[in-house]
Amino acid sequence: MRGAIAMVVLSALAVASAGPEERPALTLRPITLAEGVRDVLNPGGDAKKLGGREDYRRAKALGLDLAAPQPDPVVGLVRTEARLYYVFYKTVEEAFGQRHYVIQRIKKTERTWVTADAAPEETVTYQVEAFKLLGGQQKRADQHYGSYGIKGRYRREIVKEYEIGFGEVKGLCEGADWPFDRGILFKYLDDYGPERETFDAVRFERSVTWTLTVSLDAEGGYAVRAPELGIDLPASPTDVARTIPAPDAASRDLVLVRGVGLQGTADEDDLVAAYSARAGAVIDDVPAGKGNRNVAFAARIIANLKADGSLNSLRTRPGFAGRTAEGARVGDDRARILQLYGPPRRQYADADWWHYRDIGFWFDGRGKVGRMYVRRR
Repeated sequence: MRGAIAMVVLSALAVASAGPEERPALTLRPITLAEGVRDVLNPGGDAKKLGGREDYRRAKALGLDLAAPQPDPVVGLVRTEARLYYVFYKTVEEAFGQRHYVIQRIKKTERTWVTADAAPEETVTYQVEAFKLLGGQQKRADQHYGSYGIKGRYRREIVKEYEIGFGEVKGLCEGADWPFDRGILFKYLDDYGPERETFDAVRFERSVTWTLTVSLDAEGGYAVRAPELGIDLPASPTDVARTIPAPDAASRDLVLVRGVGLQGTADEDDLVAAYSARAGAVIDDVPAGKGNRNVAFAARIIANLKADGSLNSLRTRPGFAGRTAEGARVGDDRARILQLYGPPRRQYADADWWHYRDIGFWFDGRGKVGRMYVRRR
C-alpha cells in the first residue's frame, strides 16, 4: 500500500503544520533479505557475529544460509521433508502522528488436518507488541520468521492477521512518548496466548492491516503468502521493486547542499518557514535531545534543528526524489558516488554508510543509495 501525501498550499510568510487528516498514510514495505539480515542480525557487517546469532544458526541447520544470496530477493525459504522455515523483513514508513511508537496486534489461527478428509483442528492465539519510531519509521526492521513441522499430520495452515498503527492500551502503553526503557526498540505487551484481553484493549487512531498465510502438507506442498507485501511463494518470486519506496514528486526539485542544507536557505533566519515554502507542510516536530528538534516536512526530508533554530543536519526519508548539488540521487550505485565524491574515509567498500565531509550516503540491500544527509558547516 502506498501512502499519498496531502499537500498544503503555503505562503512564504507563514508555516503550515499538517493536521491529523493531512498527515501521510502509514506505509508497509518489505525490504530485501540482504538488508534485513544486515539491519537485524548483523549490524556492522561482522561475519563472525552473524555466525553467533541463534536466528542464523537455526536457519543454517535446515540448509538456509542467510549470509548467501537467495533465489527470492525478499524471503529466505527452505522446505525439508518434515519442516518449513521462512524469514523476511518489513518496515513501517510515513508513520507521523501524535505518538512516537506504533502498536501491532496479531490474531493467529492454526489449523491442522489429520487426514485429507478430516475436519481441521483449530486453535486461535493473540499477541500485541509495540515498536519505537524515529523519523516516521521503525528504528529497526521487523523480522518475521516461522519454523513449522508437519508433525505426522496431513496438512497445516497458519494464518496471521495483523493490524499496526497509532494507538494505545490504557495502563500498559499510552501517552505520546515511548513508554518503555529508552534503550529498547521493541516491547511485547502480550505474547502469544489464548487470552485476548490485551488484544481487545488496543484502541487505534490510525492503522493498516495485512495478512500472512503459511501452509504445508505431507506430500511436500507448501506456500507462504502475504498479498499486501507482494509475497506469494513458491508460485512466483517476489518483485524486488516492492522493496523500493515510490518516488515522491513533490521532492523532485529539492537540492541538498553540503555544509548548508536545503538549497536557497543559507541566509534564512526562520528555517522552518523557509523549508516549508520549498518542501511542504510540517508533518512532525519532536524533541531530539540536547535541546534539538527533528522537524519533518511533507516532501520527504527531516531537519535536525539546534535550540537556537539553526540547522544541525538535514536527512532524506524514503521516497526522496531530489538530488545533491553534485548530482547524487537516491538509487545511485556505489560507482556513481565514487565518481562524484571519491573514496570515503575510514569506511570499507561495502559498508552500509559512506561518510564524507558534511555529507553521507546509506546503501540498501541492493547496493543502491537509499538515504542521504548533509550537515551544516
